[in-house]
Amino acid sequence: MAVRPMRAGEGAIWQGLFASVAEEGRWIGAEAPVHDASEEIVERFVGRADRVMLLADLDGDPVGWISVELEEGEAEIGMGIVDGFRRQGIGTALMEAAMDWSVAHGAARMRLDVFPHNEAAIGLYEKLGFVETDRRLAFWRRRNGERWDLVRMERALDR
Repeated sequence: MAVRPMRAGEGAIWQGLFASVAEEGRWIGAEAPVHDASEEIVERFVGRADRVMLLADLDGDPVGWISVELEEGEAEIGMGIVDGFRRQGIGTALMEAAMDWSVAHGAARMRLDVFPHNEAAIGLYEKLGFVETDRRLAFWRRRNGERWDLVRMERALDR
């Protein structure tokens, strides 16, 4: 497995990954159908010093992503892994690559938001030193009217 930055022309790859995870309706805030943001995502993340989109390739096939955006010494991340490829070390590899990139670009802290029912992701983040710093009750509104809590997790980047 390889983790690498997304390149120009690869927005459709990310779009496919993103749509696949969104269709599950449990792990990320986006819900299917998602609008095509493939060109926007390339413009937003490729060739930038303050943000990056890393893709996880398994035998040449993309199976996950992690986005990193820097602001005032803090890195905010968002991640997704396609169903069937979870619990295989891909999330750990993406997180470690994102932390390395963030440190190399001057970040001192990293933060993320996760739904509390995503216990596997929370376990991964805790394993990597993240701690819960905030919980927003009934914060995320779903199309069906449900409101989900959102957990903020953070860690210092002292690697």
